[in-house]
Amino acid sequence: MTAFQDDFDTIHVFVASREGSFEQKHVDAWPDYCTNMQFGALVGMPALPSRFPRIDAKLVSPDNPGVQVCDFVLWATQRSRPHGLNPTGKSEWLRRLKLDLWAASGAKDSAQQALEGRLGTGVERYIIQPTDSPPPRKLQDLDDAERWALTRQIANDVHRAAAIARGSSKIGHLAGMLERASSACEIAHQMHTSELGEALSNLMEAFLLVCHTLPVFDVADGAAWARATEKRFLASAFMKREIPLWMPNAFSLRANDVAT
Repeated sequence: MTAFQDDFDTIHVFVASREGSFEQKHVDAWPDYCTNMQFGALVGMPALPSRFPRIDAKLVSPDNPGVQVCDFVLWATQRSRPHGLNPTGKSEWLRRLKLDLWAASGAKDSAQQALEGRLGTGVERYIIQPTDSPPPRKLQDLDDAERWALTRQIANDVHRAAAIARGSSKIGHLAGMLERASSACEIAHQMHTSELGEALSNLMEAFLLVCHTLPVFDVADGAAWARATEKRFLASAFMKREIPLWMPNAFSLRANDVAT
């Protein structure tokens, strides 16, 4: 969810019931728990691409075939007593299952660009960030007018996402939040200061959720990638209350006024 642009739009999680440790009440809370934990990590590390697909969690019997396979793989892995990625115990079943514990990551021209992972036959995904992407500008180097321009772009992104969210396999589950944030922007110029602060927080949250999930930009365009990163920096800093947000007189975040 955090690295791959072509990941699934829905994550299906099946968990075996364990009385006293994982029950239906835990299943019901699982999707929100995962989203909240991931969102907190994104606010703390806004440079890291992060997707928020719909999460479908279901409680199943321990004799479910998929659960039994997972239990067996877990048993074989634990039996091998891996230290790092090297088995130090009985690894015959690990070898019979042809499980290859391997991972690598690193920087290539820019942070978070090259990543590989393999389990068994292997998967490899490269070029998280375009090689021709210019470095994103730092927030401290932007003046008030430049930050406000990014805010208007954020509002435009959310307006456009809200307009297509209903029925979308990628962001349909975010439709309610996107529509509320979009509607608040339409009347933001009429709000009192306290109301405006809440509306802007909701706008920034909606943008962070949808930025890579849709995504709202062309991931193959280096300049668009850099601009999206700057907007995530701004949204994160605002939500953490690290920066105030200057607004010009007679400002507007209405869809018609911020459209490009």
